Amino acid sequence: QEAAERRVVEMHALLEQTQLRARRVEDEAATRVVEAQRSAELKVAEAEERRQQDVDTAWQRCQASDARAIDTIAQAVEETRQRVELTQAQAGERVELATRRALEALRESRGISDATPASSGI
Repeated sequence: QEAAERRVVEMHALLEQTQLRARRVEDEAATRVVEAQRSAELKVAEAEERRQQDVDTAWQRCQASDARAIDTIAQAVEETRQRVELTQAQAGERVELATRRALEALRESRGISDATPASSGI
């Protein structure tokens, strides 16, 4: 019985050690999460600062050369208009093709149904 009691005491001690290790691991993980969050927040702030600098630089360049900026905008508008026209044309072609296929399928289904004995009067 003493051996069993010692074993129970040893198991409790082992359990406490394991729980202590688990708490340490949890604490370390929580610390790493906090550090990772801080690091991510810092990186986001740095990226935002760089983005704002890029926006400011771009704005200054546009202000420095209005004619070039206007030409760039006009070119972008024209390219967009061309892409829209191309997309509309492609969409029209797809609709036309789908309509033809649907009509062909309808004709084929009518042709098949016309060839059945019931419709031919047999």
